[in-house]
Amino acid sequence: ATVGNAMEIAQWLEAKLVLSEWRPTDLYEGIFFGDAINFNESQKFIERRHKEDTVNLVLDTIIEEGQCLVFDSSRRNCVGFAKKCAPVAGELLDRQNRNELEEVAKEVLENGETKLTETLAYCIKKGVAFHHAGLNSAHRRIVEDAFRNNLIKMICSTPTLAAGLNLPARRVIIRSYKRYDPNAGMQPIPVLDYKQMAGRAGRPHLDPYGEAVVIVKTYEELTDVLERYINASAEDIWSKLGTENALRTHILSTIASGFANCHKEVLTFLGSTFFAHQQESWNFEELLEDCLIFLKNEGMLEQDNEIIRATELGKMISSLYIDPLSASKIIRGLEKTTHVTDITLLQLICSTPDMRLLYLRNRDYEIINDYVMNHTEDFIEVPSPFKQIEYEWFLSEVKTALLLQEWINEKSLEKIVENYQVAEGDIYASSDIAEWLMHATLRIASRINPQLETECAKLEKRIHYGAGSELMELVEIPDVGRARARKLFKKGYSSRQKLATANEKQLAGIVGPKIAQKILAYLGRETDSNGYVEPETLENKKQQKTFQDFI
Repeated sequence: ATVGNAMEIAQWLEAKLVLSEWRPTDLYEGIFFGDAINFNESQKFIERRHKEDTVNLVLDTIIEEGQCLVFDSSRRNCVGFAKKCAPVAGELLDRQNRNELEEVAKEVLENGETKLTETLAYCIKKGVAFHHAGLNSAHRRIVEDAFRNNLIKMICSTPTLAAGLNLPARRVIIRSYKRYDPNAGMQPIPVLDYKQMAGRAGRPHLDPYGEAVVIVKTYEELTDVLERYINASAEDIWSKLGTENALRTHILSTIASGFANCHKEVLTFLGSTFFAHQQESWNFEELLEDCLIFLKNEGMLEQDNEIIRATELGKMISSLYIDPLSASKIIRGLEKTTHVTDITLLQLICSTPDMRLLYLRNRDYEIINDYVMNHTEDFIEVPSPFKQIEYEWFLSEVKTALLLQEWINEKSLEKIVENYQVAEGDIYASSDIAEWLMHATLRIASRINPQLETECAKLEKRIHYGAGSELMELVEIPDVGRARARKLFKKGYSSRQKLATANEKQLAGIVGPKIAQKILAYLGRETDSNGYVEPETLENKKQQKTFQDFI
């Protein structure tokens, strides 16, 4: 790992630091300025085939039979650059490569239903792609696999690709070394981020070398980038344990798991962490005391003289891996609620610090505010609009809850994308977190308000599949998602029993012949085409699981 304080980490672990700068391929770091990549001791001139410098670098890489990663500052920029690069990059592909990419593009279209899907498929046909958190998991996998197989020649990505994936390339191009900070405008990225991106350059056993190239516009920028990044060491890393939510979670876990059962033992245990190694002890003790008081007041810990134990509630909260503050908010909500609808429970989980909220834009305020005014009885508690910050935060919770409501009510992904200005991957990410939090709510409800268990359990499954309650029996069948389940339901196939007696040709007319065969095979039926299709087993089918399946 590239960190500035490796020696400090070694000292904390009481270990010996082994430092190696060996790489399987040589790395050359340079700066593109004036039609050339400027390395420390040499220059490489790039032929100008296009008005955009980055496009010329991409084309040069493809002509040299290499692949490249381009890093940009935003999702929009990544998509825009891939579209710009596609027509000229596509001209450099041979017929076999084009034919193989056509098949990859078809797979993309089969796994998405938004305009972004169509854009990605178009780019892939030309040998380029974009990659960011807004893509769904199937699209990310398809792009990554096609790049590893040397079908896609260029991926334009946000920096998440640099940190989380092993996708090396001949040339890494950093198109923008600045990121937007809402408090300070465009700011240079940390050296650590640059090192992560540059480290992707060079495919072991495939490339004789790797190049990391930063794009600059002026000579002043060139000298700044040289000193700021290429000749610089990465920053020190700092423990994040000192944040309140992390400390609450780990203190509860430490006591619930039996590692400590008194104030002194908790302090000793946490004193052995990297956070304590980096901080003054008095500050650490103060944070610890605040967290212990909170956990006791919330009924998650109890103290008998010197002995501190986790209550049954505390043990359960710890096993759910949620922030104890999230649990506290859920408990308060379940205790207060008298009128429960889907939006009641969805807004409740969105009020927790574990939920990732949608940003409240200026144009959203009136729409969401009107919804709240017309559905006040559906919310456990509505803050006063005169408490501006608190109320606007509440509206963000409601906006996020409404997105989830549209998801479980089977609104099309394209419509949700349009309504909330998010990407398909964001919808799935929000639903994953919501499913986890609804499962936690279900478990807490079993102790606090058992009458709500059934509602929470239904909602958890609906969030998982993005469908109405009446479709649950159908969506649990492999390869039958929310859209196919609704089509089958409308045609009268409302249960597995009815599907099992379905005419194969009629079924194929609804979901297609391949899916029809898979459905019937799963239900143990013989099919007309290609003889008998073996039912899929637990070993060879990739069936989605809800949290309930694991408990």
